[in-house]
Amino acid sequence: NLDTPGIGEGIQDHPACTIALDLEPGTDVSAPMVSVLIDRNGSQILPLNHLHHAPGHGALIAGLLDVSSQGRVSLPHREGLPLVELDQLSTAADVAGLTDVVLDALRIAHLEVLEPVIRRAYLDSDGTPASSLGDDPDLVREWASTHITGFNHLSSSCREGVVADQFGRVLGYDNLLICDASLFPHSPVRNPFMPIVQLAERLTSRWRRYGI
Repeated sequence: NLDTPGIGEGIQDHPACTIALDLEPGTDVSAPMVSVLIDRNGSQILPLNHLHHAPGHGALIAGLLDVSSQGRVSLPHREGLPLVELDQLSTAADVAGLTDVVLDALRIAHLEVLEPVIRRAYLDSDGTPASSLGDDPDLVREWASTHITGFNHLSSSCREGVVADQFGRVLGYDNLLICDASLFPHSPVRNPFMPIVQLAERLTSRWRRYGI
């Protein structure tokens, strides 16, 4: 039932900000690339050498992986749509962490060695230059807090040991099992692909062993 304690509570995502890049003509994007440029101290910077909706453009995505902010998923009306409230950057640690990684991304975007590839970096669809933020943490913090997106790494809304048991069975329901990132106690401090694979292997092994 919807009154199962903890259900929908604690949802998390890895917050991120995008710095758009106007690439120099002739930049080779014949092989679209999404890769990790920097992965350290609970943060990550991803370079994109293409944007499908904007040919000739790329991006740097600066994201925070070590998060403490928590939100909730609720159902205000039983016949209506669920309400997702992520409450990202609701802790001082997350604000500071995202500010730091965005500062790193801005410095990378303006490296002299990248001038043959990057014509300019900007902050929004109006073309506001990324250089307008300078290296000022206060300006970057203000901008990041109003331009936050996510990595779509949602997790932890049906935590194992709170909402579900060690077999992924949801407490208060019959024959309802979960095998996804919502079982995590908190968002992993990395891309969640491998932790989800490990979770699936553990649970499906238990299901086979105990005939669930």
